[in-house]
Parts: sequence; structure tokens; C-alpha cells
Amino acid sequence: MRPDFIQALAREIYLAREEITGPVETIFFGGGTPSLLSLADWQLILGTLLGHFDLVLGAEVTAEANPENLSLDYLLQLHAFGINRLSMGVQTFDDHLLHLLGRGHTATQAMEAFARARQSGFENLNLDLIYGLPGQTLAMWQLDLEIALDLQPEHISAYGLQVELHTPLEVMVRRGRVPAPLPDLAADMYDYTCERLAQAGYQHYEISNWAKPGYESRHNLTYWRNQPYVGLGPGAHGYDDHNRRYKIETRLRPYLASVQENRRPLAEVETLDLKTRVAETAFLGLRLLQEGVDLTGFENRFGLDFTVVYAEVLPRLQERGLIELVRTSGAWRVRLTQRAYLVSNPVMAEFLEPALLVPSHS
Repeated sequence: MRPDFIQALAREIYLAREEITGPVETIFFGGGTPSLLSLADWQLILGTLLGHFDLVLGAEVTAEANPENLSLDYLLQLHAFGINRLSMGVQTFDDHLLHLLGRGHTATQAMEAFARARQSGFENLNLDLIYGLPGQTLAMWQLDLEIALDLQPEHISAYGLQVELHTPLEVMVRRGRVPAPLPDLAADMYDYTCERLAQAGYQHYEISNWAKPGYESRHNLTYWRNQPYVGLGPGAHGYDDHNRRYKIETRLRPYLASVQENRRPLAEVETLDLKTRVAETAFLGLRLLQEGVDLTGFENRFGLDFTVVYAEVLPRLQERGLIELVRTSGAWRVRLTQRAYLVSNPVMAEFLEPALLVPSHS
């Protein structure tokens, strides 16, 4: 079935070739385990992409990877194929916690894989970490950060644990086999992360992401700026120039059948109205801690004055010290204050219901 899938994905790339007419600045392979692909698979997929999309010089091409899948030869070939950014799902450097999470690697394997990535020529590496794990103390998390900093990645993503329903971890928590995450402890871990990574020279540019200057994830910035992107492969999401959001068929057999019939295998398509686009642009923009929502850019995009649209929300949140109106890089912006980082979701949710949608000149 795997060769059929790879061929179908290449065919889907061809079918989507006209969805983006301009040059492509980023490609991201993720949402699964791309490092399980063979080198022949990579060659076919990347060759097809380059054959049908205009990739700009210096484009960011990222692949997610699990440490246990990364041999030196494999990494050398990925780099030779044009993958120039690697995002490694390390999660933690504690072997007991890795076992609890059902991960297939040890801390030593993760560090060795990172070293091989450097040896292979990768100069843009991200480490994915998780804090707030069951049984994880603040000292354990601090040690995780120190090990990560010793490796000197260009980018660090740190996410608070979310115990999803019907997962093995949720079952273990529910049955009392492992302790439930402690919100106050997770908050302390987040505060420490902000402080320690700032000391180490990383810029906190998004709620869960830190980067050395110039190494922000350009691909993820597309999402947070609510800009169009093409989704390819089962379960992928996309957002096109016509304000349509779509999801690719998740089930493999219907996916294969659609592609064989020369149809994009779209399972869901939604055309977003103005209110939704405004709300999502505000919500996502606030995730960018330094950039926030550019008020001029917002008005140019929607023909609306952000301060009028959110006339009821802004004063209330400003009064509570949760957002601020600042002028940086020659533009007025609304952004979260540092005080709001720990309660960012409820704050951003305030922007999901625009009070007014009126032209700024009326």
C-alpha cells in the first residue's frame, strides 16, 4: 500500500499545481513521521514538488523527524535533497518519561541524532519539548532545558502537555496509574522557560516557540498571519486565495480513489465569511508576541479599523493589563503583554466575536 500512497501523493501534487501561482517560500513535511519515508520516496516527492511549484532561492524546507529514524547516511541524503530545516520530536531527555509517552527513542539516541544532523550539514534545527508531564518536577524540566541548550539548536518549541481523550496517557491518568498534570506547576515551568531561554539569547516570538534571531519558523508564521497555504496528503488542511479552508480526505482508500480519478481528495470545504476571517486573523495574530496584530495591515486587508471592530474588547483587556497598543518598526500593533502569556487562550478568545464590522471611514 505504501508505494501506492507515494505515487498518489505525487499525483495530488500535480493536481494542486495551480493553487499557488506565485513563488513558494516554505515547504513543511509533518503531521506524522516523514522520517519513515525511504530515500526513494523523498526523491520522488521533492522532485514532483520542484517540477510543479516555483521554489524561491533560500526557501525554508522543513521535515519533522523522530530521533530513532535518523542514520547519518539518511540525514546526508535529506540534506542533499534540499531539506534545510529539521524539527526533531525529542519531547524530553528523561528516559522514564519517554517510556511513559510511548516514544521509541532514548535521551542518548536523541542527542546522538542531533549530533549526526549537525554532521550532515543542517544549520537550522528545532527541538520539540513538552513540559508538565506526569511526575515531572520543575528540576527535571530545568535539566531538560539545560541539555537542550547544550545542543545549541536554532529553534526550541516547548508545549504544555495536553492529555487528549482516549489516548493511552489519558487512560493511565484516569485509572490513577500516573498522576494528573498540575496546572500551577506547569505555569512555573513556562515562566522558567521564558526566563531561561531569554538569558540564552532566544527570542520568544510566539507563545510556544523561541528562536535565535533570524531563525523563526517561516512556515508557521504563514499560519499565524492567516495567509494562504496548500495542504497535501491525507488529513492535511489548506487555506486558499478564495478564503476557502479545506481538509484532505483522511481515509487512505478514498484518498487513493479520488486521486486516481484526477480529483483533489477534499473531504471538507468551507468558505469563510468576513466575520470569521477577521476573528481568526486577530486570534492568530496575537499568538505572535512581538509582532501582534499590525493595525495598518489589518485595515489594508479588510478595510476595517481594528480598534473600531474591537471597541468593546480592547479597553477592557488594556485595563486588566493583558494587551497593549504599541508602535514598533513604524507600525501600530496590538499584542499580548507578558502578563497574558499564561492565560493567552482566554484572552485571544475575546477576539472571536467581532463587535462591529464597519468600514473605518464610516
